[in-house]
Amino acid sequence: MSHKASGSAESSTLENHDGLASSDGWAHVPEPSFGLVDNISKAFERFETDFVGAFPNLRNATRLILASDYGGDHASASHTTITFVVADAESISDWSVAQQVVRNRFIGDGRRVSYKGLTDQQKMRALPSFLALANCIKGVVVSFVVDKSLLSLFQPVGRLSAHDPELGSYESWKPATIERALRISHIASMLLRGISGSGQDVLWITDEDEIVANESRLRCFVETFGNIANHYLNHTLGHCRVATSASDTGARDIEDLLAIPDLVSGLMADVAPELSVKLTLCGAGQFFPAPPTAKSKVQLLANWFSDNSQPLRRVVCLVDRGRGAKYRISCIRFNGTMDSIDQKQSFLHTR
Repeated sequence: MSHKASGSAESSTLENHDGLASSDGWAHVPEPSFGLVDNISKAFERFETDFVGAFPNLRNATRLILASDYGGDHASASHTTITFVVADAESISDWSVAQQVVRNRFIGDGRRVSYKGLTDQQKMRALPSFLALANCIKGVVVSFVVDKSLLSLFQPVGRLSAHDPELGSYESWKPATIERALRISHIASMLLRGISGSGQDVLWITDEDEIVANESRLRCFVETFGNIANHYLNHTLGHCRVATSASDTGARDIEDLLAIPDLVSGLMADVAPELSVKLTLCGAGQFFPAPPTAKSKVQLLANWFSDNSQPLRRVVCLVDRGRGAKYRISCIRFNGTMDSIDQKQSFLHTR
């Protein structure tokens, strides 16, 4: 069961002898049958052309770690978010040792860092050190922000149905949960297609979302991801495993890693409505000041996310409704004072 994303596009790109695109970071190998996801991959290729180094080269790493978290579930949210950190496992190991020092200093009582939990003043005091340390990870944090009015990315209208013969293993799942599982699986597969290299081992750690709420759902999800990834990958990986935050040993190392995509997902869910409106009114290639009325945690996280000088790169992909089209894809770069000495606040740059 693959369920390609709806829509299609044609493009061309140079390939090297491994079948990978010639760019160092993102490798876009056109495959129009992937529909919307192929369009996103092509948009990433253009984004990297505009911003050289937007994606790090991780193909020489022995092992990759993916960490993912999801947001926008609350009724007031206009967009859902799916955020991945993709990183060299060796740099994650170095980060984990240093992160334990930060945790012991600020939140040694075992508190979990999360976007929703930033009403806790002790966590807010820990946040600048936590974010500064995350900058040292060799990898990229990619956040996908999708307008909730797009009920499905896999069919022209309406939601997926659990009665679809191709969705037999999901027959007891709600349509929205099926859609979520497929979106996450397709996005993870696309990221591996575009970033990973031949022979690399991969460990994907996902938050304990409803898609992996129990052992049965986890098995179903892993099987689905495996089937989809097999369609996407044009090179052979080593061992590929999927785990959840339940694997945390109590040291909070896994939960701290998952806190990075959690914080970004929360931030994007909060700023998404303004992003979408400004893109519609002003179009791409514009600079927008950060919202002056934003909550303190939004300002702090947006300023951190705007620093494009760090080993941990930042990319945002907004999927919403375009003028006269089913969807519009916008790759967004947050720009701040570290990008230009003439800039005194956080900005957004869209492509």
